[in-house]
Amino acid sequence: RNVSIEHVDNDMLIAYRKWDEETSEQLLIVVSMDPKHSQAGWVTLDSGIADIPDDGTYAVHDLLNGHTHEWSGRRNYVVLDPSGPTAHIFLITNATGALPGATRA
Repeated sequence: RNVSIEHVDNDMLIAYRKWDEETSEQLLIVVSMDPKHSQAGWVTLDSGIADIPDDGTYAVHDLLNGHTHEWSGRRNYVVLDPSGPTAHIFLITNATGALPGATRA
């Protein structure tokens, strides 16, 4: 319930989103299926479900490493390297601007 598989253009990455209807909190989880090589790809969020602006910016906060990034639109680039965490758990913050301290990912 309240889970959506999101499109990734790299078959070695899987992405899914989980949300809470009461709080509107959304998590985007991206996981590498390759424990030996870096993997990268474009994740495209379903805007009909995600309430993500097509052309606006919003923040994603990685709960695993504490970094916050500014994303733009529904399609964004991710990189996972086996020398670090092989997953991202992003808390999506809808906003018209970036959160303080955010970096462009």
